[in-house]
Amino acid sequence: MFDREAFAFLDNLIQKNKFPVIREELQLQDPQIPHFYIGLSIYTFPEKKSKERYILVFSEISRTKRIQAEIVHMDRMASLGALSSGIAHEIRNPLAGIKAMVQSLEEQLEDDTQKTEYIQRILRQVNRLTTLLKAFFTYARPNLPDPAPVYIRKIIDEVIPLIDRKLNEKKIVFQQKYAPDLADVFVDANQIQQVFLNLFLNAADAMPDGGILEIKAMNTVYSNPIVDRRKPASGLLSDSFVQIIVKDTGIGISQKVCKKIFDPFYSSKSTGTGLGLSIVYQIIKEHGGKIDVVSKEGKGTEFLIILPAFQKEKQSTDTNDGRK
Repeated sequence: MFDREAFAFLDNLIQKNKFPVIREELQLQDPQIPHFYIGLSIYTFPEKKSKERYILVFSEISRTKRIQAEIVHMDRMASLGALSSGIAHEIRNPLAGIKAMVQSLEEQLEDDTQKTEYIQRILRQVNRLTTLLKAFFTYARPNLPDPAPVYIRKIIDEVIPLIDRKLNEKKIVFQQKYAPDLADVFVDANQIQQVFLNLFLNAADAMPDGGILEIKAMNTVYSNPIVDRRKPASGLLSDSFVQIIVKDTGIGISQKVCKKIFDPFYSSKSTGTGLGLSIVYQIIKEHGGKIDVVSKEGKGTEFLIILPAFQKEKQSTDTNDGRK
């Protein structure tokens, strides 16, 4: 369980010779268990011998660390959401006035081609700012989901036509794998479509020379608590979820970027607003789900999404629901 760095950390605590050591934390590097943390305390062993002896007490605190990180992240997003909402409101009204005045000028200068071109440029920039403001409002005040049971492939099938041309142009192969007994998810289909559209577009941008975009879905049991302030909807199972993996073979993301990827206004793209994945994060959280990212530079990126499964009272005999 302990690598050289972990042993060096423990040895350093003992060499300081300040006992007892209480509530230290250590992250263990285990490829099978990412984000694995332990808490530890060290006490001297009350025995008279030539060698000093110590008692080390360990406790597994990964769940606690994850919940703490979730709460900090949610509070930060809430604060930034309130700030962005206030700024957007202050900008929206003057922007609308500018647009109205420019359009009025355009009507008066129909015969002046050069000045009309200038006005068109102004209008394009105003429209660009309006689009940005809409993104601000979506982040700051997301619509509450209107969930219903839906088969996840139905949602994906609605998104594919929107990205099909881009995938073909970049020679990206799209692959789908669904468990034969896959449960329905209890979600707002329109909002989850927005999630997958954003993830697919980001994946396509990460594969400029082509590659494979894969989506897999399977049933899973997730007993760890998900930070969620909503009341659970009827029909939801407390520990039954559908796990969806969106994986690409693109350029990958550095660990430094991975830690900030869901932060609002953070973007690695020169033309990005930094709100796309923040909105994705909020939508998943509003549904009582969870989203994580794992990536290596040069080896692709994998988003893991967990959404609540829906408990069916009776098995449906209808086969016309997109299942295969």
